[in-house]
Amino acid sequence: MTATIACHRADTPSQELALEDAVDCLAEDAWVQRSLGQATLIELALSEGRLGLARQRIRSALAMARRHASLAIEGILLLQYVDFLEVRGELKRADMLLDRMYFELKTVSNTETDFLGARIRIRHAGVLVQLGRCSEATRFFQSGLEASLACQDPLAIRGYLGLADMAATKNELEQAFIHLGNASRLLQCQQVAQPLYECQLTLAYSRLWLCQGQHAKAERALAQCLALYQGRTVLGHPELLPRLALQLAQVQMAAGHNVIAGLEDMRLEAQAQGRWALVCKLWLCLAQAFDFNGQRSQAGHALMEGLRLSRRLGLSGIERSFKMQGHGLMVIDQASKISVSDVRLSRRELIVLEMIAQGLSNREIAEGLHLSLHTIKSHAQKINAKLGVSSRSQAIAQAKLLGMIA
Repeated sequence: MTATIACHRADTPSQELALEDAVDCLAEDAWVQRSLGQATLIELALSEGRLGLARQRIRSALAMARRHASLAIEGILLLQYVDFLEVRGELKRADMLLDRMYFELKTVSNTETDFLGARIRIRHAGVLVQLGRCSEATRFFQSGLEASLACQDPLAIRGYLGLADMAATKNELEQAFIHLGNASRLLQCQQVAQPLYECQLTLAYSRLWLCQGQHAKAERALAQCLALYQGRTVLGHPELLPRLALQLAQVQMAAGHNVIAGLEDMRLEAQAQGRWALVCKLWLCLAQAFDFNGQRSQAGHALMEGLRLSRRLGLSGIERSFKMQGHGLMVIDQASKISVSDVRLSRRELIVLEMIAQGLSNREIAEGLHLSLHTIKSHAQKINAKLGVSSRSQAIAQAKLLGMIA
């Protein structure tokens, strides 16, 4: 137990070795303690990208839990296996495993299984978001949150964080801030002050601050979180540090900084470790960084690599998230199939498009052209349809890419 606590406080190789020795010394009848020690060792391996070792330890621990017919310990270890699959980008397998786990738990009802079922529901929701199944994810976040609150589980915070992310995706920032406020109050009421939870909250808040253009505030908060874990391993969330670092790079890029070198280093490290979902996100972020730096050919290559990987892994949620940012790069794959001769805008539609590109609202365009607001909205919808996009910002980016507007 002392070795386990030491690993949670600040991992060093000596502390990991001490925990390994302690686990090996335990008798077979102390299998619960052995399982908990193994779970900590699994978290260490996952967080440090030693995925082969993590898989080996998971298999060994699962075999022991099954020998003793412990549904609760087996469930905890299977959730760690879900973490492994998520890091590897194997979200479809994680989806099927979580579905099976929840179905099996429904046949048993006790305090332990209710607690585990709530965690399964929230973890499943996070997987579904990345797979692009947002309506299901919202339902699972909500039901998992309600069950976690009933069990007084601090991990209910992930339910609030998930709902906040879903609200932010729909540009409902006020609702997103409400969910994060509820998460903060939950931690205060339960007197949970672990840096792990605080950093997850900071990550969620920074996304909203980025949407609001509060770059300095987001950068300061993210940098403080990364400094807190400098030289340490995060247990309980194997992707937290990479996500913080990626978010910090996105904030710095939005503030006008060149982050290409840092992103490329992160990509190479993630690729070497086999963190394919993270590699996909890094390729797409690199595409944006290259584009902001005027390196269009490198941007196109990075984008295509990211899209190829996301489609191979089925991570449509990641691709959708970047498309919803309205960045012009996200229509390159469409533009490769569309030429300016394929897009036939009327003279009036081209004028409306140029005014949209100037940043004018539909009402301002209507007043400037002495037309009704309904007519301008109709023109805007037709422009989007002809360009094959779904938003004003994407229409502008596509038109610039095709040379239709300056």
